Amino acid sequence: PSIQGTYYPLFSLDTSLLIGYSLCLSALLLLVVVVVQMIHCDNHDLLRVSALSSSSTSRRYCHGSAKIEGERTCLKAPNLGVQLAPNQVSIMYQHPYDRWFEIFPAQFLSSAGARLRRDESQLESNREIAIATQGTLDRIEMHLDRLARCWQGPMSVAVLVENAKELERARAVVRRSRAIQQWVDLHVVQRRGHTRGDPTAFYPINMLRNVAMQHVKTRWVFVLDIDLLPNACMSMYVGWVEVMEEVVPLQAGRSEHQHGDASSIASGCPGLLAFIPPALELTREDMSDLPVSPDEAFEQCEFLSKAQALECVYQGTLRPMHMYYPPAYIPTNYSRWISSNSWFEIPYSSRFEPYYIARSDVPLFNDSFVDRGRNFAQQVYHMWASGYRFYSIPSLFVIDIPHNSTMQAPFFANALQTWNEFKNFSSSFYGVEKLYSHGATLGNRLQTEVDFFTNLVKAKKVS
Repeated sequence: PSIQGTYYPLFSLDTSLLIGYSLCLSALLLLVVVVVQMIHCDNHDLLRVSALSSSSTSRRYCHGSAKIEGERTCLKAPNLGVQLAPNQVSIMYQHPYDRWFEIFPAQFLSSAGARLRRDESQLESNREIAIATQGTLDRIEMHLDRLARCWQGPMSVAVLVENAKELERARAVVRRSRAIQQWVDLHVVQRRGHTRGDPTAFYPINMLRNVAMQHVKTRWVFVLDIDLLPNACMSMYVGWVEVMEEVVPLQAGRSEHQHGDASSIASGCPGLLAFIPPALELTREDMSDLPVSPDEAFEQCEFLSKAQALECVYQGTLRPMHMYYPPAYIPTNYSRWISSNSWFEIPYSSRFEPYYIARSDVPLFNDSFVDRGRNFAQQVYHMWASGYRFYSIPSLFVIDIPHNSTMQAPFFANALQTWNEFKNFSSSFYGVEKLYSHGATLGNRLQTEVDFFTNLVKAKKVS
């Protein structure tokens, strides 16, 4: 299916509203101006804002709740976060590949989730970050309790189940964990009319991510995979993000926007910041290789410091994530992060797929991507095209526990074709130049980064 949605106008003036003939022309113009300033897309819908920059004749393209004058067009995204009616327990969703799924939002509602739903109108004053993630039932059973105990903050998690027996296993995961009961809203998605054993079955990874993201009720969202651990709890992350949101816009105007415009952040497009904690991975599947036991250290907010992580890097216990595929995480600029005590901007490059923290109305994932292959990179490309900029947080990072290869989903056969179609569409939609596969210059830079870490570990072992 085509990844392009249907355009619809966000606002059109209904002449029937002009009831009073006594309104003067100035009052009518004032009314129109107020309406134009207030309109915005529904949460997570694509928003295209085309407006003249105050400092130049170039155009800016913003996403989310940006309120600047200019033409606005929305691209409707599937609403998987609808509020159910009192007697409704689920919604049916037809995937673009003609498979049906039944979604049970907040099948297990946490204490934090109940509180946030009561205070939903106070989103702007909320000072929390919710992790949004998804996983198979096996991954949920293996990782969710540890992640909840580590994060100590709200989480929105989607899990795919096959039948009533697996649903009961999900219930058991919740019953066994006080941390899950306190922090995790678990949204259950069940296949309908097909099973995972069917020849044409697939794992709807981006649809599951959207289910989780559209039920986030906090100011910020932390988009993460289920088998990663932040090095610290939510409160430390909130402290850093609040500082970054104040400092970065003040200095962003000093550098050129990647699209060639003056900085969109400094000139009136709020919320277009994504903060990236570098991703490190264990070199083998053994948490005992870490200098502290996460299970014993979660009572502390920071269970693993940057200094401890770097010592693990020197010893070969930790390394940058997926060094065998540099475009995915190596652009994070690990070599600079090692020596830096300050934030810095991370230039976007094609197929970059970092985990990130951003305001919770980020663009959704495109659910035409299934199984494995470019599904995360697609959404990050979309963020870049719509004007987001990426920044490193100096003291924060995440640790990936390597997958058991028998648990991995198969590769998506049409990933490359779907990726190219999405890039063409997004680039045209936002009016930016497409980024193709990394060329020689970028390839050399990524290889230099890989060589840096390889030599770093060798030198440490020799000394």
